[in-house]
Amino acid sequence: MTVAARWRQGMRRARAWLVPPALVLMYHRIAAPERDPWQLAVTPAHFAEHLDVIRRHGTPMPVRALTAGLARGRVPRRAIVVTIDDGYADNLHQARPLLARRDVPATVFVAAGYLDRPAGFWWDELEGRILAPAGLPPRLRMHVRGTSHDLETSGDRQQLFLHLYGLLRPLADAERRRALDDLTAGGHESVDVTARPLDRDELRALQGDGLVEIGAHTVTHPQLSALPVPEQQAEIRQSRALLSEVTGREVVSFAYPYGGRGDYTADTVRLVAEAGFTSACTTVAGAVRRSTSRLELPRLHVPDCDGDGLARRLAHWAG
Repeated sequence: MTVAARWRQGMRRARAWLVPPALVLMYHRIAAPERDPWQLAVTPAHFAEHLDVIRRHGTPMPVRALTAGLARGRVPRRAIVVTIDDGYADNLHQARPLLARRDVPATVFVAAGYLDRPAGFWWDELEGRILAPAGLPPRLRMHVRGTSHDLETSGDRQQLFLHLYGLLRPLADAERRRALDDLTAGGHESVDVTARPLDRDELRALQGDGLVEIGAHTVTHPQLSALPVPEQQAEIRQSRALLSEVTGREVVSFAYPYGGRGDYTADTVRLVAEAGFTSACTTVAGAVRRSTSRLELPRLHVPDCDGDGLARRLAHWAG
């Protein structure tokens, strides 16, 4: 490489870092649940304040538009993307009216296999069995991959919940389902009826006039890095096909379940690209710059804070 070529390359890299970054914000539930062990819910009142801050201080856009801007090398100043993961029904009933009122677009990543699923998301089912106010039997037993786990329940329930969650998280859906069915909590399960997934009609209503972009979040929300490549491919491809069929629109944005660096692999990224997705979001914290890979977009978890709290975070993240 010549000196001039190295200089031009250096200038391109410098410009990529000098341009103000885009911020991709990550939400899950817009609700005020009785129990929230992972602190992922944001109340509708706070979400409304967040949208006011975003509208006032940024240029809101969905993931699809951000990806197109990155491809062209032209991303608006102070671009802010609102994303919501998993596909809870409150995304339609609580979040969408607030988004529409303030004309803030968003991308909702839906785990396609949970549409119309009465049992809801597996982690909420586990939460209802372990953290519900009703008493637990003295011991619980669960079989995972040939090993029987005999667990005392007299200690800290939160620790018990986290232990069981850790056992279940890397399993494929059918294996996890068997383990959950094997777990008996003495008939004291307490299901949060508000923590249900979208059904198909609600998904179409959520998409509505296009204010909300629907993205894929696999079929069963597995830890992709724990699955063989063929199973990863099926989860990725089938989620896109199913959501495109239900919505009648092409689905081009993806989010890795759990989304940390250990939750997907280089093979996963390749499979996402081969499936026809133009972008993929992680949960790795950071801002998006021109040099950021469109298949590993970082995101920023937003806690249940008020509008002033979000404004301070935006200033810090953009700095």
